[in-house]
Amino acid sequence: MKIAFLQILPGKDLGENLTIGQNACREAKEKGADIALFPEMWSDGYSLPQEDGEIQKLAIDKESDFINAFRDLAKELEMAIGITFLEANDPRPLNSVVIFDRLGNEILHYSKVHICAFDDEKVLDSGEDFYTADLDFGRGTVKIGSMICFDREFSESARILMLKGAELILAPNACPMEINRLAALRSRAYENMVAVATCNYPEGQPDCNGHSTLFDGVPWLPDEPGVRDMCVMEAPGAPGVYIAELDLDILRTHRKNDVMGDKYRHPDKYKILLDEKESGSLSQKGAGEEGKAGEEGEEKAEKSYISSVFPKAQKENGAFGRKYHKRLLQQLSLDYNCTPDDLTAHENIITVSEMRDGRRIYSRGKPFLQMVTIGGNTVIMADECLHDFLKGFVRNVKGHHLFEFDYLTKLNEELKKYGYQMNPTHHMFLPSHSVRVEEKYPVKWFYDNEIDRFYGDKRFPNAISFPEPCPVRPDRIVVTAVEGDTIMGMTGCSEDAPHWQQIGIDVMPEYRSKGIGTYLVSLLTNRVLEMGDVPFYGTAAANTPSQNIALNCGFRPAWVETEAVKIES
Repeated sequence: MKIAFLQILPGKDLGENLTIGQNACREAKEKGADIALFPEMWSDGYSLPQEDGEIQKLAIDKESDFINAFRDLAKELEMAIGITFLEANDPRPLNSVVIFDRLGNEILHYSKVHICAFDDEKVLDSGEDFYTADLDFGRGTVKIGSMICFDREFSESARILMLKGAELILAPNACPMEINRLAALRSRAYENMVAVATCNYPEGQPDCNGHSTLFDGVPWLPDEPGVRDMCVMEAPGAPGVYIAELDLDILRTHRKNDVMGDKYRHPDKYKILLDEKESGSLSQKGAGEEGKAGEEGEEKAEKSYISSVFPKAQKENGAFGRKYHKRLLQQLSLDYNCTPDDLTAHENIITVSEMRDGRRIYSRGKPFLQMVTIGGNTVIMADECLHDFLKGFVRNVKGHHLFEFDYLTKLNEELKKYGYQMNPTHHMFLPSHSVRVEEKYPVKWFYDNEIDRFYGDKRFPNAISFPEPCPVRPDRIVVTAVEGDTIMGMTGCSEDAPHWQQIGIDVMPEYRSKGIGTYLVSLLTNRVLEMGDVPFYGTAAANTPSQNIALNCGFRPAWVETEAVKIES
């Protein structure tokens, strides 16, 4: 595949950077590129004002016109684009990259974990994890990941991406690429058997000097004596669009046959990496607020590494959890016809029943009543005929108490007047951290239409739609644990809303209490996370075995909901 390094100078504002960037992408396409990569934080030319409030003025949303212009351009050119930007975020912006494939689909969104909190980047927040995705570039598919600039100095960054299957790491950059930093990139490629493509700003940009590079991660070839230089390309310092070709065949042959990467690791010997206490002079920070900021940034990065790589590290990664909490509020606001702020208000909220685009659909037509709490207030979406009753029902009651038996019974009596009754409550879980899974059982994966063979099988009422497929909640992925030709357990996910994958699990009675459920759910959860989608898990209040599977797989309780259903005659 051909990679274009857009080693270009930024303009004076967002509009100029859009035009310059679009022109560079068109040049990359003319030169035969399969993907074009920008240098770090292209949207504002890596500008980091330190005055209060100024950095927020430069930050843009991931769904902004600027970002969507590159989405459209990727589709127009049939070329993947990695666009970098200062991302709007509360309380502080993020240093981010989004990868669009040649069809204009967003396949990866990453925010820099190891921010330079000792310097100007102290005005930013750090990202919470490292991600991979499959990039279809037309002539093949490659598993990609991303790290940004200072991430390179931490071997954990590339190691996590390797463990998640990355073959190519895309690394936007904004700093002088001198011999030691180049050596770090070479080392990340060598030790992980991955290709590393770094795009830097050229000479003329403050504190930058070009020298974008591609290291292909292959230090020797099986049929050739001696070693080879892994540096496929090193650009000069001048501005330009530089092309380098990555030979995926020789990389994959090397990964299959060589000894680096994950083949001879001993994670059980790395226990010091689990110790969050500082020790030794190298971990001591300088005095003053900048030192404290740097310490906080490194602590976040360390916790992200711990929770991503080591299965025993079950402590919740705060930033990881916050990301999914934010996405939860956005999704529930569609489901319950409210705003995200309504879900965290001090008072209970009543809204009119509507079928908003993007909501999860579990009933035909508009719901008569459904209610949700994330632990504070309650939001109830209901037919307007119920609103007068509901205003009195929720008055002076703490929101989560409305899910207690006495209140649900009272609500049930009112619903009977209209031919409805309350369903049991659904206890819903979101991921709080990712879990590394060691191979335990043979598995088989099935996608989309491949799942059709299992519909109607009474053994799998929870893993997939039963007894037939559900068009509004299509099953997307199934993974089974097998013993010969026997299926021991199955987990599957259905796309209940765009990019929201609900996970279900069925383990055959004779194979229970062997860890199969936890193993399968962990595998599928990690696959969904790699896709950039949200995995979620639901269970009944009294189903403690199912709840334990969720907890063991890195989930945490996130919300409770229930709804009214028509009384069957």
